[in-house]
Amino acid sequence: MADVFGSIALMLGLACSGLVHPIVAIAMLLAFLVLAAESYLATYTLSRFQLSQGLFGPTEIRIVLAIGTLQLIRSPWSTIFGHRFLLFDIGGSIATTIMFAMAVTVTVRHTAQLYREEPLP
Repeated sequence: MADVFGSIALMLGLACSGLVHPIVAIAMLLAFLVLAAESYLATYTLSRFQLSQGLFGPTEIRIVLAIGTLQLIRSPWSTIFGHRFLLFDIGGSIATTIMFAMAVTVTVRHTAQLYREEPLP
């Protein structure tokens, strides 16, 4: 629960800071909560708790967030193909996409595993 409440506080803080659009912050929070729910359900059904999914775990995500925060000292903006975006909007959009993709991937994998362990008659 500490991770859930901490994530809510972090995303609310980012949304109120003006460093990320509120929609991007909400999308990141939703993606995190979906991934967390999948992890909790997998823990219950498979008796296996896995904090990290793929290459990134909580520590790596915090390191990337710290690097982005240091970049904010220079400028909160980034230019891509001649268009100016908030740096955390770009990072948040990428993070949201990756988290949702990871959630779908592990959900499919765990569903297949559960079916193999207890197939329908």
